[in-house]
Amino acid sequence: MNRKLEARFINSGLIAIVIAVLVFFYIPIITLIMFSFKEGRILNLPFEGWTLDWYFNLFSNADVGEATLNSLIIAAASTLISTAIGLGAAQSFVRFNFRGKYLFQVVAMAPLVFPQLLLGVVLLLWFSVLGNTFDFSNSLITAIAGKSQNTGTTVGNLVQKRGNLNNFMESRIKTKLSMHTHYLDVNSVHLFGLSRATTI
Repeated sequence: MNRKLEARFINSGLIAIVIAVLVFFYIPIITLIMFSFKEGRILNLPFEGWTLDWYFNLFSNADVGEATLNSLIIAAASTLISTAIGLGAAQSFVRFNFRGKYLFQVVAMAPLVFPQLLLGVVLLLWFSVLGNTFDFSNSLITAIAGKSQNTGTTVGNLVQKRGNLNNFMESRIKTKLSMHTHYLDVNSVHLFGLSRATTI
């Protein structure tokens, strides 16, 4: 009973910590959303009034519309490209053994542990150097390439973990089936011997 109480206490503590972290992260976002409907320019309480004028100003700005369209294009294209790259890489990790496999995995998964802001700056500098060398400017294509490289790593990691889990489950099922088959074989031999003994 003491262990059950201790486990329940630990679980309650962990749940409380998770809730506290979520509140800590989401309270500022909720506060910003609330202040976006405020009539005045100064962020103070109590509210002077509610308005949608800030949203009308935002969506009537042509630059915001163009940026939104560019973001949608980058998101759609990088999703398709990174899914194809990630699936291919993960399938090769899970299904095949080849020389340098571990090194290839380390290099492919490195962007997951690299700080995302720093990775973005490095990619921007890299594409700027390439642009100066080969005479092109940063555009949607370079943004799609950078985002695909980053997202493809995540897709590959998720699919690889799922593939490893599937392989593990498949081997467990095969082991269980072979154990059951062996059990049935032993019992059928025993029953066959018993039936022969009773007929004699």
